[in-house]
Amino acid sequence: MPPRQTNLSSWIVIGILAITILVFLPALDNGLTNWDDPQYLIENPLIQRLSPDSIKEIFTKHFNGKYHPLTLLTHALEYSWFGLTARIYHLNNLLLHLINVVLVFALTRTLFRQPAIAVIATLLFAIHPLHIEPVAWITGRKDVLSTLFYLVALLSWISYIRNHAHKQWYYMLSFFCSILSQLAKASAVMIPLVLILLDYYFQRPMKRKIFIEKIPFLACAAWLGSFTWTAIKTLRDFPATELFSAIDRPFLSLYAIFLYLCKLIFPVTVSCFYPLPVKSGLWLPAGVYMVSVAMVFGGWLLWKKYRNLGRETLFTILFFVIPMVPLLHLIKINDSIIYDRFTYLPSLGVFLLLAKFYCHLTKDIDQSPHLINGRWLMRMLFPIYLLYLSFFSWQRVHTWKNSYTLWSDVIRQFPQSPLGYYNRAHASSELGRYELALEDISQVVKLAPNDPKGYLERGNVLMYFHQHDSAIRDFTTTLRLDPRQAKAHNNRGNAYVLADDTSRGIVDYTKALEIDPSYIDALVNRAMTYLLREEIPQALADLDAALHLNPANVLARQKRMEILNRR
Repeated sequence: MPPRQTNLSSWIVIGILAITILVFLPALDNGLTNWDDPQYLIENPLIQRLSPDSIKEIFTKHFNGKYHPLTLLTHALEYSWFGLTARIYHLNNLLLHLINVVLVFALTRTLFRQPAIAVIATLLFAIHPLHIEPVAWITGRKDVLSTLFYLVALLSWISYIRNHAHKQWYYMLSFFCSILSQLAKASAVMIPLVLILLDYYFQRPMKRKIFIEKIPFLACAAWLGSFTWTAIKTLRDFPATELFSAIDRPFLSLYAIFLYLCKLIFPVTVSCFYPLPVKSGLWLPAGVYMVSVAMVFGGWLLWKKYRNLGRETLFTILFFVIPMVPLLHLIKINDSIIYDRFTYLPSLGVFLLLAKFYCHLTKDIDQSPHLINGRWLMRMLFPIYLLYLSFFSWQRVHTWKNSYTLWSDVIRQFPQSPLGYYNRAHASSELGRYELALEDISQVVKLAPNDPKGYLERGNVLMYFHQHDSAIRDFTTTLRLDPRQAKAHNNRGNAYVLADDTSRGIVDYTKALEIDPSYIDALVNRAMTYLLREEIPQALADLDAALHLNPANVLARQKRMEILNRR
């Protein structure tokens, strides 16, 4: 690239980064939310005791039914240096996003000869409202981190197939970064197929060598994929999978793709949660079937009429589809029909297609004098579209300020969804607004009378009002609906102890530990109850067990010191 063009490109990238910073800057004032942040940060002993043993455990065990050790390692480093200072976590997410913006520009500028396509696609990637979730949500770290290594792997592969000097080093760099990308988020398992897509785009002869050189990538993806699959099978947090048959899954996946495309092209409503379609007997809503059939039929017509789409167009379509495949509902059904964060990398394919279409359209208009007004119209509408996206995104960042604002937004859009009320009730409890929490959680019980989580949370709120008997009834209902709910046993134990029935309390704590032997709260609560009963050896044994699981547990250490000082 000539020096003049290089300087221009540098200024363009700086301008895009400046716009991105302005849009995302309010995220630095946001805090933690109760959506997975407690599991990953507040309640996660793995990141709170950085040591060789904890790092080994991070990389050899799955966490919460997932396997993304590199992401957990970044949180462990942040926690060891800055504790739970939310601004640091948000700042690092933003920095990763800014790096990704630069990498996206480098990739798109390499792929397309028209600089305008690279600029438009990069700008859309930088400021799109669907990208607020992975950047403004601390737990969204896995998406921005995985994408960083994903993009470096693709750029390195391009340098390798272009026969640059030291090409073998580029091959190794691509392979190494593909592993890091999968260690940050398992859905990057599709990298080998995207590398083959790049081979097609750059017109490499489809010989045996093309596939042989992918064997290390495929082997690594298969190994990490199998580890992730093992982790998924141990998780009990996908009850929706049992509600939908294998026949439903392709329809749900096609419907999800349709929603992703609609929101990527023109986002009108954006949420952290989109309820699944409600089945009526054996059938999904008619709209799901209509959309799915229309997408298949439309795709077939498009292929038939424009069979020779051209490499660039086909590349953009497949760049969206291939990374999206493991994120659809083909293996497991998530609680939400779509998630904004799932579009973070695949959206680049749609943005490239939009940019290519816009440049082609304005070029055709330039060549048609009788449509000169249309040309100016297009040039006026596009900046307005970008301003709309920028303002929408800036506004959306504020939605992630805290748990209350986040779930109030969900309730506003989906007032019949129990999840919004459940999480807002939890947020209200944390803020000490127990009356509001009781209103919301009662709404959950009304909307989902067979969901044990509603009764569990209502029992927790009733505890604050010292209504121990009512709380015990709700915890008992929770256990009737889900006998393996360790938290319900622990909390009912607390209610029994506060009602001066320590014997039943100990029975419940013990049952909670039978279900989950690593349940530190149950160990500490049982120890405290033993102290009330003056059963010192049992209390000391439980405190030692709690400290063995998490040496940083302040209450356990403090109570243990008190016991030893008494002796």
